[in-house]
Amino acid sequence: MARICSTHELSLFIDRLKSKIDGHPSLETVMELDTALEELKIAEETVHEQTESLGKALERADADRRRYVELFEFAPDGYCVTDTRGVILEANRAMSDLLHHPVDNVIGKPLVVFVARERRRDVRSFIAKVLQPRSDASLHFPVVWQMEFPLRRHNPVPVSVRCSLSPGHAGERPRLLWLIRDITEQKRAEETVQESRHSLERAVEEKTGELRERLEEIEAFHDVTVDRELRLMALEQKLKALESGQRDRAT
Repeated sequence: MARICSTHELSLFIDRLKSKIDGHPSLETVMELDTALEELKIAEETVHEQTESLGKALERADADRRRYVELFEFAPDGYCVTDTRGVILEANRAMSDLLHHPVDNVIGKPLVVFVARERRRDVRSFIAKVLQPRSDASLHFPVVWQMEFPLRRHNPVPVSVRCSLSPGHAGERPRLLWLIRDITEQKRAEETVQESRHSLERAVEEKTGELRERLEEIEAFHDVTVDRELRLMALEQKLKALESGQRDRAT
């Protein structure tokens, strides 16, 4: 196989050729080769600069890819990418933990098979809603849809789902981007707050009832006391009238 010479080697070869054929009619041809060599040097420098730029661009792209992989893989929430049918194309570790399946067993399966059976129709309707055509005015703004559903497990985990539609690059099919978050603790906290509120409402109602009963007792006692005072006042008046009558008879 013929070896490709560098511009430096080619320059030395032309110099030796010119020294051997100095004054020969073909010297003009050699000078043309010399000019072509200079152009080749410029082209080589240009290619070298472009190669360096391309190498730096590849390094940046590789660094960006590694950052993306790290962010995707080690994100605390479950992330996955599906096609428009809901078939999982990518999934991170958190998603694998939520589904209790290795990533390799998740890829290529419809997302709905991991959803509680009674909610699968809701998830399919949700995907259809996400894929509905949008008006031209809203195409320039990202739209995120959200719903909640339990996963298919012995102890179903309620998860909060956020889904957005990615149109994909040229020549690619649209994809669905999913963020799936375990909200078990959130639901428990909400239930605790709800129970505490109900307990407080019951305590307030019981206390209000006790206060009402006490007020009724006080009112009843007041009525009895006032009635007794009125009777005593009437009796005193009668006694005074009798005493006054007796004094009048005595005189």
